[in-house]
Order: sequence, then C-alpha cells, then structure tokens
Amino acid sequence: MAKLYSKTVGKTTFACYSERGIVGYFMLRVLPNDLVGFLHKIEDGAGAKPFASLQAESISDLTIFSELVFGSKYGFGNPDGAVFFKVDGQPCLCFYEAKFNETYRQSCNGNSYNSTIQGQLELKWRLLNLFHQGSFQIDKDKKYVVETQAFADYYASDDRFYSPNPKKRPATGLGAFRHLHFKGGVKTILDTYVSECGPDQVFFLISTNDGNNPFTDSTTKRPRCFGKTWDEVKRQFCWINNAAIEDCPSL
Repeated sequence: MAKLYSKTVGKTTFACYSERGIVGYFMLRVLPNDLVGFLHKIEDGAGAKPFASLQAESISDLTIFSELVFGSKYGFGNPDGAVFFKVDGQPCLCFYEAKFNETYRQSCNGNSYNSTIQGQLELKWRLLNLFHQGSFQIDKDKKYVVETQAFADYYASDDRFYSPNPKKRPATGLGAFRHLHFKGGVKTILDTYVSECGPDQVFFLISTNDGNNPFTDSTTKRPRCFGKTWDEVKRQFCWINNAAIEDCPSL
C-alpha cells in the first residue's frame, strides 16, 4: 500500500498520498524556500556534489514544474518534476524522477522500459538532444520532435517501442519513431527553458531508496547517451536519497 505523508503548514495539514503526493508537496511548498539547501545535498554520477558551492544570492529566475508530460506511449515519458534557475545569469535545468519504493537496481528490473529509472532517464536525454539537434518533422501541417533512425537503432535492444513485431506501430512514417507534438506547453518548455541551456547544462536527478549513490557503482545499468561516453555525461546525472524528500519539513 502507498504511504500517507502528513505535513502541517500553519493550521492546515497536507495529506500527501504516495509518491505523487509527497513530490508535489516538496516541489511546490518546500523547494521554493530552500532550493540551495536541497541542491547542496545532490551527488553527480562521479560522486561529487556539483552544487556544493552554490550561494542563495547567485540564484535568479527560479521556475518549478511539479509534473511534465512528454508522451506516455509514443513520446519520451513524463518527469515527476523539473527546476529551472540561473546561477549568476547562467541558465540551468534539472529534471527529476522519483522512485520511492525501489532502489535503482530494483527499478531497472521492471518489465517496461518506460517505467524503469534507466529508461526514464534515457528518454529525457533523447528528447532534449533531439531537440537541440533540430530533429523536427512536419506531418499533416503539425510539427513534431522525432527520433532519428540512428537514435532508434541505438536504443532498440531495450526500448520495446522498437520491438520487431510491435502492436499498432506503423512500419514507416512518423508513427514508426518516438515523437512528440511540438505545441502548447511542450513547445513553451522546450523553446523557453531548454533552448536557454546548452546540452551540458541540463541535469537529470533521481531519488531512490539506495543507501549510496547508485551511479558510482560500476555494476549499475547507467543511462546510455547516444554519441557520448559515461565519463562525458556523468556530471549531468545526479542522485539523492529519498529521505531528503520524505523528511522534508512542515513549514
């Protein structure tokens, strides 16, 4: 059964049910008051703390997303949250994925690529890099971010979307590849926030039940980033223990 987290703000008790409830409370009630304190705790894929020297006075333009939708079935998944901010004028974007009942390894053993933490991280990395590369396609007067054949071939061994005998997936055309309609909120996020950041200034944060940073374990199924080695991207993949979220204060 999912856990109920109770947090009191003044005379109001927030009954935060399950992972979604506590993440929403943390993102919208706690993070705006102590972004720097939270960022100080984060470790990157090398075990370093990339934001350890960050000072509150250097932060500006903070924008917090409690949830985002980039396509559940044919697209690039749905992050649990994201944070955009500038450090001395330099933009930074951090996507967040939570696994409150699992370790990293347990999540990677899931049946669905889209639901594993490795798959979720790879999908976000794929989307952002395809966007930065200008991988667009017009179909019936609508614009889409579309995965290239090279990207599809690289991830096909694990991504069931590209299985040899997919159900309802066309063999050719737009539907043969992961794609995302470039309009509305998606267009705003990619055009307004992602485009401000260089590809190396986007971070991918996870929280899990691991006692230690799973990215520093050489046996971990680390996210694969097409065209990059792990050493080239490990500073962008970050981790924090779930306790930092679960034990967040009542305000």
